[in-house]
Amino acid sequence: WNSRPSFCSYWNIFYCFRSFFAFYSCQAGEYDKALDLLHRAKAIEDEELGGRYERVASLLYHIVHVRSEIAKTVDFIDGTTSLRAKEIIDMTKKVIEIRRKLMGEENLKQLGLALLLCSFNLSCYCCGLSKVAKNASICAELSAATATIQGKDMARESAQIFQKLRDNEHVAEAYMVWGLQFNHNDQQHLEI
Repeated sequence: WNSRPSFCSYWNIFYCFRSFFAFYSCQAGEYDKALDLLHRAKAIEDEELGGRYERVASLLYHIVHVRSEIAKTVDFIDGTTSLRAKEIIDMTKKVIEIRRKLMGEENLKQLGLALLLCSFNLSCYCCGLSKVAKNASICAELSAATATIQGKDMARESAQIFQKLRDNEHVAEAYMVWGLQFNHNDQQHLEI
């Protein structure tokens, strides 16, 4: 009872509050505020708390989630879907890479969510390529065919993870995102 929390404990509390408020800022449409809070929390995690893999993966996922929310609202208006989706895809792949190294059921769920988010953004990327097909640098980094294959694989893996966890809600979401990867008149699209 007489012991005080360590300096590191204060940073942990500060870090948790930033993540918490960032989530609610995003839900309220305060995307810039959410990103600012998350970037500050990530800086604290990296510089003061040692960059713990699980926390870094969580923060990167939340940053990607906010950017994905921005993309959903802005990109349908200004047509820069592929440019933003590519950034989101790259960051989400970092999250997936970290999550693959971690163990535990909660981590497995977070891996499934990251795969699902990446798959969705790969679909958005493919849709947006038709608008910016003239931009050779984007197409050279990730072709529509490669993005479609990756998106299908990630959605399928996500569905398998959620089936293993008996999370039927996310299984259904994974199948919906998987279906986005097919041409809409494709028989395989109808079967999924």
